[in-house]
Amino acid sequence: MKKIISGKLYSTDTAECVAKWDNGKFTNDMWYVSVDLYRTKTGNWFVHKVYGHGDNGIAVLTAEEVLAWVEEHDLSEEETGKISEVLNVEEASEEITRLTLRLPEETYGRIWKIHTETRKSINSIIIDLINNGLE
Repeated sequence: MKKIISGKLYSTDTAECVAKWDNGKFTNDMWYVSVDLYRTKTGNWFVHKVYGHGDNGIAVLTAEEVLAWVEEHDLSEEETGKISEVLNVEEASEEITRLTLRLPEETYGRIWKIHTETRKSINSIIIDLINNGLE
């Protein structure tokens, strides 16, 4: 499949398929979903989605969105290792606690502005702000 997004061609024929996931349904089931993660030769990421009811499409992902996608899907050890190597993901060296954080829209907007200026993940920005506030 090929699709032009923001003036760039994304093609499943020329990009490297890095990971594959499906929901375990039969391909002819209308609830079937398959998502393949691709990386272009220039380092851009995208997913190719196929649905049992016939629709399919391509969506571009940022590196942060790729990491979130990997966390949400049960990938093989090989696929996870390959992606984390490409994205330079650090190995966990301390306990991590997940939590849901509700922020006022204005506060989130300020954090998003930092993200767009620095390309740091939202998570890293919030951790830095908390750690700086605790010092």
